[in-house]
Amino acid sequence: SYEQSRIRSVDVGTWIAGVGYRF
Repeated sequence: SYEQSRIRSVDVGTWIAGVGYRF
């Protein structure tokens, strides 16, 4: 879920962290 984060699938680790980490 690296590139997917900027597409539509918002990774849980991304928005949960709130910093910008893409798991």
